[in-house]
Amino acid sequence: MNRFLFYFVWLIFTTTEAKQIYLNDKLIRVQAETLKQIEYLQNLEQTTTIDFWSEIIGFNQTIDLHLKANDFENYRSQFEQISLTYKILSNNLQELIDSEQKQIQFDRLKRQWTGHRFRSIVGTYASYDEMIDYMQEKQNLYPKYVKVIELGRTFENRPMKGLVLQFNPFTKRNIWIDCGIHARGKYDDLDDICD
Repeated sequence: MNRFLFYFVWLIFTTTEAKQIYLNDKLIRVQAETLKQIEYLQNLEQTTTIDFWSEIIGFNQTIDLHLKANDFENYRSQFEQISLTYKILSNNLQELIDSEQKQIQFDRLKRQWTGHRFRSIVGTYASYDEMIDYMQEKQNLYPKYVKVIELGRTFENRPMKGLVLQFNPFTKRNIWIDCGIHARGKYDDLDDICD
């Protein structure tokens, strides 16, 4: 069996065997416009197992919630009772997760297939770990110009890493590039800059 056919069969097999733990779960976006609605959401965050994907900041801010499939009807009626505006972003969170996993696997296979001397995530859908590995790889390739630093921690206490690019050690000028923060973030290739 040739290599391409093997990878194709492997991709289909691994994606069909995925666990379906979020099947028919909903991704909901709400927008609180009153103090009563904000207090209601704060209470939900503190007393339930609802997965809040964004913080409750204040009025007219969107807040994304992950609701289990069997909980949706109950919360929908509560939302309507207090006139909380909501929008269903996804009726089946598992489909989004499966699609994301297929894209990640496809990108990995594409990188393996092209046989890059160094693994490259440029133009791909990379995981957080792959982004961190990419940054570390660039630091190892160009230690004179590139340094990986920790910028701080996320709300969930995960490290936020960044790259410092310094081509002139005698200047204090800085360029800040904010990217790769979200799951779909991508990095520009540093090879051309650093060579």
